[in-house]
Amino acid sequence: MAHSIGHALGTLHHVPHGAAVAIGLEAALGWEVDGAGDVFAPAAEAFGVTVDEVPERYRRLWGDSHL
Repeated sequence: MAHSIGHALGTLHHVPHGAAVAIGLEAALGWEVDGAGDVFAPAAEAFGVTVDEVPERYRRLWGDSHL
């Protein structure tokens, strides 16, 4: 989902591909975690949070990096 959003964003607004996918991931991550939380267990462990907290942790990281 994030990659599709990134392609659309990049096509419509000439946003660099990596930044566009990062924006798409922020938009989609909550739904993706809800649908397949077990897939995100390694990310949760790396972030030091629960699986349910992954989207918010990503938002904070993404916001801090100013992509």
